[in-house]
Amino acid sequence: MRELTLQWYAEGRPASYVMTEHRPITLGRRADCDIVLAPRTVSRQHARIFAYQGVFYLRNLSEHNPIYLNGQRIAADMPLRPGDVVQLSDVPLQVLAIQEAQPIAPPQYKIRCMSCQNVVDGQLRDCPWCGSSLAHGVTAYV
Repeated sequence: MRELTLQWYAEGRPASYVMTEHRPITLGRRADCDIVLAPRTVSRQHARIFAYQGVFYLRNLSEHNPIYLNGQRIAADMPLRPGDVVQLSDVPLQVLAIQEAQPIAPPQYKIRCMSCQNVVDGQLRDCPWCGSSLAHGVTAYV
């Protein structure tokens, strides 16, 4: 799974957003957008970023408000690359990275023995403290 990282400045502070290729995002002024940009010159729903066949694309959703990619006005869906600058009105957003997402490690778990209440490795069948079966123990995630 690939992910794209955007960075911009909101009220003088850096802000960022990481999206995955499985869910498109909307940028604009409306509160229900994934990235909400405050300037009144930004359209309510200004742009969408989506992925198709492993490539991230930028789409203009505003009929009257142009989008610029690296200084060029876009008229059609445009692929995004690391280092690209997307300009929505007077708000520049930079594509910091497009990379493979780091796999999420499975949760580590332990089991609480119902007889002696000791917490032991979740891979064991019997409690090393009292010898009781851990089949009915309580799972404790760490």
